[in-house]
Formats: sequence, C-alpha cells, structure tokens
Amino acid sequence: MTCGNTAYRHLHVFVRGRSSDHKTELVSQGVALSGFRRPCKAYQANGSVGGAAAASAAVCEAGELALEVPPADARTVLELSLDKEGLIEPPAIQPAPSLSYDRRVLQATLQLSPGGASAASRPRHTRSSFQTISVRYTCFKDGVSDIMLTLHVLAHKPIDLAWRKRCVEPKAHVGKALTAPQAFAIVMVVLVAIGFAMCLVCFCCSEDDDPDGPFGGAGGKVAVEGRQRKRKYADEGDEEALEGMGPAAAAIGAREGEITYH
Repeated sequence: MTCGNTAYRHLHVFVRGRSSDHKTELVSQGVALSGFRRPCKAYQANGSVGGAAAASAAVCEAGELALEVPPADARTVLELSLDKEGLIEPPAIQPAPSLSYDRRVLQATLQLSPGGASAASRPRHTRSSFQTISVRYTCFKDGVSDIMLTLHVLAHKPIDLAWRKRCVEPKAHVGKALTAPQAFAIVMVVLVAIGFAMCLVCFCCSEDDDPDGPFGGAGGKVAVEGRQRKRKYADEGDEEALEGMGPAAAAIGAREGEITYH
C-alpha cells in the first residue's frame, strides 16, 4: 500500500523555453532537481516553532535558484510527463497546484490544460505529455520574486519546485482619444469661427452700394460717377439717332398736340 510520504517516481516536469524544442528538466522521478528545489528560507518563514528544524530535515535549496524568468516573458509553461509505467495508470493531481510569491512585486495565476484522465485516449505521440501548467505574471514594480509551485499528487508526497521571476514596473500608456470637455471646446471654437465669418461677409455685402461707408471711399465714388456717365451717354445717343431718321422720326418722339418744324 502506497502512503502519502513517498514520491511518485514516474513523474517528470520540464519548463519550456522560447523555442518549443528547448526544455529544461526541473523534476526527475518525482523529486525536484538541485537549483529548482524550494528555498530553505521558505521553510523558516512558515513559523518560528519548528521552522529551523523543518529546514534542516527537508531537502531544500540553500543557494540561488537556477532559473530566472526575464522581464520580457509574461508566462512560464511547465510540462508534466510520465514514463512508460506511469502511462499505464496516470496519477491524479489533487488538490490543484498551489503558488506562493511576493505579492508586493507581482501577481501570478495558474492555468491547467484540459485533458483526459486516461493516457490511452490520447494519440500515441502525445501520451508522454501528461499535463501542462501555465503560470502567468502581472508585474507591479521593479524587483525579483521567488515563485514556488507545489504539485499535489494524490496519495503521494507533494513536489515543491521553485524559480525566480524578474519584473519591471509597467509604463502607463497615454491614450490619444479626446475627452468630452476637449471635444466640446473644439466644437464651440469651430461654431464661433463660422459665425464670425458669416457676419463679416454680410457686413461687407451691405456696404458695397454706400460710397460714404467704411468700405466705400474713393473707389465707391468712382463707381457711382461711372454709372451716371453711362446713363448720360445713352440719352444723348438716342437723341442723335432720332434726328438722323428725319421729321417723321422726330414727330414720333414729340408729345401729342405739338408740331415740330424744321
């Protein structure tokens, strides 16, 4: 009978790199490898009573963690794989994996990929990949936080693994959209400009026939005198034309009761 203090020896955990072909092994045969184990200071932080004893008895990481996720990476993908014996009856990951991190620096969330409980239901070339876990990061400020993940394997010892995530404070993006007060101000300026232009045009048109107005002056007087001369020349031309046509034409132009002698 398997008790909860033994590791599940058929489980391997890899972290995917930027290239899908590049993977780094974190857990081998159910045990976290050196450089990826839970830091010893985490055991001491659990409580003052028995914390130091737990750290000395546990297999923990006393030095620096081997994996640091750069600021450009917004997530880390872990791949859980099984060997041939584990594929016969895959284990149950229960309860759900848990995360611990520095909440002042970032926020991390877990997303488990769906999959059938039996490896036999999946294609043969994907049966070794038992499950994938995606850890997504949301950075709040500049800093580095230890990320500790605990995998709970039903009826077996949980697996603790850790890495580091470096964060950079996100920059605020200034939107280019206009606010309501700005849009209202622009509309008012345009309407005022249109109204002023219309008033100016109407004022100029009303002053065209007034030579003494502000827009008349010498130019307006010249225009009026020119029109008067044209009318005078037209009247003189009509009289000369009538005289050239003889007495009959001259009589036509006389008033009734008058006789014209030549």
